[in-house]
Amino acid sequence: MTVVPFPTPADHVLSLVRDAYSKGNVLIPNPPNGGAWYNAVTHRQVNLCLAEGNLIGEPETDEHGNIRCTLERFGAGLMVRVHVALTQHEAKSWRIIVIKLENRL
Repeated sequence: MTVVPFPTPADHVLSLVRDAYSKGNVLIPNPPNGGAWYNAVTHRQVNLCLAEGNLIGEPETDEHGNIRCTLERFGAGLMVRVHVALTQHEAKSWRIIVIKLENRL
């Protein structure tokens, strides 16, 4: 028998992201070899995207049980997309792990 996880509603995922961001539970790893996106997107743009961005597409649960989603925000002439994974941090707390950044002019 295959167990399929119940999909998490987008508005609930967005509130989890905002809550984790407000508590400072954010991990933004350095890109391997100083990747190109690191030079094009500032730390502030990532933070603003997490605090004010909109969800793009439907959140998905990966094979590890993490919730993956993409947030997008337009600012300073640049569309910034932040791909994140939400992981269970403590009993009732979540942590944001930034997986990938995109910038679009």
